Amino acid sequence: MITRMKTKAIIISLMTGAVALVLAEPALAQPFEFSVKHRHVLRHCRGTLIIGPETIQYRTSRKKDARIWRYADIKRIEIRSPRVIHIVTYETQGTVWSTTRRFEFKLLDGEITAAVSDFLLRRVTRPLVLSVLPTIERQPTFVIPAKHRHRRGGCEGLLKVYPDALVFESQNPRHTRYWRYQDIQQIGRFGPYRFEVATYEHQMGGPDRVFHFELKERLDDPIYDYLWVRVNRTKYYPYEPEEPIRATPTKEVVRISTTRRASQR
Repeated sequence: MITRMKTKAIIISLMTGAVALVLAEPALAQPFEFSVKHRHVLRHCRGTLIIGPETIQYRTSRKKDARIWRYADIKRIEIRSPRVIHIVTYETQGTVWSTTRRFEFKLLDGEITAAVSDFLLRRVTRPLVLSVLPTIERQPTFVIPAKHRHRRGGCEGLLKVYPDALVFESQNPRHTRYWRYQDIQQIGRFGPYRFEVATYEHQMGGPDRVFHFELKERLDDPIYDYLWVRVNRTKYYPYEPEEPIRATPTKEVVRISTTRRASQR
């Protein structure tokens, strides 16, 4: 009798879990809709930007400005701030020779949240520019305080190294960035206190953007090697992928001892 009750309880539990998954999947696939202003060179128009499971759409009363893009037709998505999104496409603009066209949207209400970044990370394989951090449920492997140098001035923050991503969490949210390693072209170290990250992000009047950091702590060999083999992963530089470390999100700064890391190599 007891065995039958246990079996029945297990079956009910499995069925409940299956139903929960079925109900959760549509929720995960729900599109995000934003009232936006689409910026033109001399004017702008207004409409609705819809980020969906299969496409991104811009709906507007101006028919010539309306668009539907499959993710495969988008060269790059750039979340520049909680209220600004750029969609870079393969469309040629006018008669000027170009392989891309940029659509800039500014949110008129609300903000882009971590849920939107999570949504895009599950669907986009091409480079992403994310200034809004996704949900991170693990501690970083390394943390280095740093200053990001701008053309004029700079901002301070933390470089956080994860098994699957590099993050610069700035005190100025507009300069925060989340890079999967596939979103980085190359990294460089110029002495123990200077570090650069070459990205696919557009830069006005020049090539793709390079982030220059002045480090407040040494970028020792074990940390740089850890980053280098992930950015340049090939069969010649194999590494054992680390399982994400699940942890309760925290604001505390964690710095793992590089001495311990070096002894493990």
